[in-house]
Amino acid sequence: MSITYYISKILQIFYNDDTDYSSIVLERTACRCQLYPRIDEDDENYEQKIDDFIKKDTRGIMCEPIIIYNNNQFNKPLTEQKYKGMLESEVIIKGKQWSDITRIVKVERAGL
Repeated sequence: MSITYYISKILQIFYNDDTDYSSIVLERTACRCQLYPRIDEDDENYEQKIDDFIKKDTRGIMCEPIIIYNNNQFNKPLTEQKYKGMLESEVIIKGKQWSDITRIVKVERAGL
């Protein structure tokens, strides 16, 4: 049996006290793999086993979260150039101000 899962690259924008945040999906890539050992769909822990398998399968692919904006500045000029326009639109949509942003983190997530 094989499954298709997705790896999503996401920007998480944290506001003020870090409890309020929004996300922008940058990219979503499909990955197909064979399940070995075979996992039975009728198993009571099926979803947990699939999640564990995906985490193991993506260990070498996915990177650790990267803080791209902190303390009112981007970590690199190229990063600012690449994302600032998109981020400004998101901030406006959420009814926030640029000064409300505390940090921005680029993460990768895997899931069905």
